[in-house]
Order: sequence, then structure tokens, then C-alpha cells
Amino acid sequence: NRPQDLDEAVVRRLPRRLMVPLPNAENREKILRIQLKNEELAPATGEDEFDFAALARETNDYSGSDLKNMCVAAAYRPIREIIAAERAAAKKDKSPAGEDEGDKDEGGSDELRKLKMDDFIKAKGEVPASVAADAPSTNEMEQWAAMYASDGSRERQVLTYFM
Repeated sequence: NRPQDLDEAVVRRLPRRLMVPLPNAENREKILRIQLKNEELAPATGEDEFDFAALARETNDYSGSDLKNMCVAAAYRPIREIIAAERAAAKKDKSPAGEDEGDKDEGGSDELRKLKMDDFIKAKGEVPASVAADAPSTNEMEQWAAMYASDGSRERQVLTYFM
């Protein structure tokens, strides 16, 4: 995580040195689509519409790991709602006041609802970006990558005396 602190001799012995930058909006959208491919999402139209592109734009400076953690936090929101409803029902059952028979069965309250855009917006507040794109450490890593990266981004000099 801090390649700039390595000794020159160690750096020479590394077979590959790659700088993996934070994903841009297009790649964040791809990551979100992969992370959420098996999840039930609200439809793309309507009141609770789910928009991958909008969510990707809202998650600037998020790494792939941050996006995964945000998706997990968002997926827990419907579960937390069910737990809260069960606790409220248990409290209501323990109350001394009588209860109506119609209140006992709420018809599918244990069924998980689809994930909405609001779940992700609230999860974003719970899971902040772990790396700031303008942090000093990020700038140091980019400088190190410019000097030592073996990803083909450096220009190689052609030795003219062999031609």
C-alpha cells in the first residue's frame, strides 16, 4: 500500500508494478451491476426507481471494495426493517391493551422488499469512501507509479545503435 517507501533494490526485484487507480463513473457502474446482479432491485421507472448510472455518479472516490461494502449495507436495510417491525409487534403483544385479531397477520410482512435507490443513498452515508482521490498519499503513489510502473505507460527509449 505504500510502494514509495520501498528500497530501490526491492523495487528492482518486483516482477510487476501496477498502479490501479480508483474506478471512474463508467467502471463504478459496471462494478455495481456485477455486485447487484443477483439482487432484486426496484424497477427502473416509477416512484422507487433504481438507476445504476446515477448511483455510479454519486459514488465518486469509491473503490471497488467501498462499493461492495455499500451494497452490503444497502442490502441489510430491508432486513433491518423486518426486524424493527417484529420488535414493534412483540412490544405491542406485551402491552396490556387488547389487540385485534386482524392485526396479528399483516400478510407477508416477513417478505423482503426490493432494494430501492434510497437504500443505497442511506448506505452511502454509512459507508464513506476509504480513499480520497486528492489525498497526499494518493499523489505520492501516482508519482511512484509514473517512475516505476511496469504497465506499459512509460515511454521506452529505442536504442538507436542497434539499427
